Amino acid sequence: MAKQTFTTGQVLTAAQMTSLQQTSMGGGSTTAKTASYVLVAADAGTVVQMNAAGATTITVNTALFAAGDTVQIQNVGAGVLTVTAGTATVSTSATLALNQYDAGTLYFNTTSAAFFFAVDAADASGSTNVAGKNGVINSAMNVWQRGTSVSVLASTNSTYTADRYILNVGANQASTVSRQTTSDTTNLPFIQYCAKVQRNLSQTGTGTMYLISSWESINSIPFAGKTVVISFYARSGANYSPTSSALTYKLVSGTGTDQNESTTGFTGAANVVSQVATLTTTWQRFSYSGTVGATATQLATEFLSTPTGTAGANDYYEVTGIQVEIASTATAYSPNTPTYATELVACQRYYFRTTGGEVFANGIFFSGTKARVALNCPVTMRTDTGAIDFNNLWLADGSASTYNATAVGYYYYGKQVKLLEVDVASGGTASRPVYLSANAGSSASYIGATAEL
Repeated sequence: MAKQTFTTGQVLTAAQMTSLQQTSMGGGSTTAKTASYVLVAADAGTVVQMNAAGATTITVNTALFAAGDTVQIQNVGAGVLTVTAGTATVSTSATLALNQYDAGTLYFNTTSAAFFFAVDAADASGSTNVAGKNGVINSAMNVWQRGTSVSVLASTNSTYTADRYILNVGANQASTVSRQTTSDTTNLPFIQYCAKVQRNLSQTGTGTMYLISSWESINSIPFAGKTVVISFYARSGANYSPTSSALTYKLVSGTGTDQNESTTGFTGAANVVSQVATLTTTWQRFSYSGTVGATATQLATEFLSTPTGTAGANDYYEVTGIQVEIASTATAYSPNTPTYATELVACQRYYFRTTGGEVFANGIFFSGTKARVALNCPVTMRTDTGAIDFNNLWLADGSASTYNATAVGYYYYGKQVKLLEVDVASGGTASRPVYLSANAGSSASYIGATAEL
């Protein structure tokens, strides 16, 4: 029963006694909900049970409950239920996102603040924060070797942004993908960064924009024939323009080898999951399960947004905590590797960039206009081929002379050491030792090597 106030001398009815017994033994009467719900004062001392296929919220406001009141929250539906602080403060050491068959208790220590004590079914079974269960590399958007704000020109396919993520856009859709802090430990589990995918102000293109991460076959094959769950956290900007604030998310499989779903497409492409999330300006967790085909040899995660009208200043969505795991329901988020350092190494298998005022490579002048230098890779890269990109470099020799690099390309390919040929306008001395470094120590100088799919 809901919390009641009794008076001196009041005679309790049999129904009231039965309800009190139920409360003491099992947590009170249960009210079933099938859509997002805002708690009311009558919920004190009861169980609020959510049963919905999609993501829902239970909102907690102030001045409804007294200190010492409790409300039990249960989620029996397939959709993730998020306990959301409205005007009240809700604190927890766990997550406020409840997967199917998770539960917890709100305990109000004041009229405006509550603790949430969660019981996670995945935690109880011992299969929650385990590095390696998540197949998505750079899932928390920590690694941005190409820069933490990447401009994507209109009508451009396959622009790499955060490491392992490509953005494709159409005509009149100049966009920016940038690293942002999530600034929220209430609605997501202590994830520091997210990717902000924004159609730039005043852009008018309304084609679908694709954010895609393609997996290597060696990382995809362990998921073949398995039931998997894709889950992620997302929120929208105030001017997010797609109809109904929709963000489509997909897990796509293929039967080729090391293909890129963005640039070439997958052989035998099939949707393992294809669902639509309805975003709000508050972080929510979304999840859905599917079965990977037994012959699948590749996977890719995709996020599709289709804008409308002319872009406002905040026509964007943010996404982080992307997880693909072998399970029937989503478990607590874990990264692909346990630390930032190991996640960086995982990304550098596909691309690495070294920046700033460093010595990047050493070698000799081969002629007056060409030098050959050895670039050491921090990890063994996926392939020995791939493009070289650079900015604002020079060669320096023992005479303290410097020569601006006009071109940098391969002389000899390698997965661990790459022998590069560097062009200058003139002035070099054959056989003289040189080093390749930042032009005048510029922090904007860099050299990068790719081994992307």
